[in-house]
Amino acid sequence: HLGKDAASLAAYEKALALWGKDFHLLIAIEETAELIHALSSAWRKDNSLRNDDLKANLIDEITDVEIILEALKMQFHLIPAINLKKNYKLARLQKRVIEEIDRRNMSEDDNPGSAQGSFDCYD
Repeated sequence: HLGKDAASLAAYEKALALWGKDFHLLIAIEETAELIHALSSAWRKDNSLRNDDLKANLIDEITDVEIILEALKMQFHLIPAINLKKNYKLARLQKRVIEEIDRRNMSEDDNPGSAQGSFDCYD
């Protein structure tokens, strides 16, 4: 898993010591903005990853964001708290998925084709 081996942890620590906290915050802002742009491009292109350049750009930007997020978790000493919150939110997502499947099945029984999803499922 990204960021969990000793060499990766050492690289994050050295980068933080070398460039400092403010630099990492700026990089996080830049990298997340680049990911937003890549996602927007994917959305405009009808979510098609058949375009190799689009797919490569998404791979690069997601990787960059994952790396800076790992660095930020270390910088602010958030790894245990984030792991707990992630487990909670993933369990909640599982519950919401099951509820949505049940809701859609009931909607399809009453009115085929009427099922609509909610945008707050990851909140």
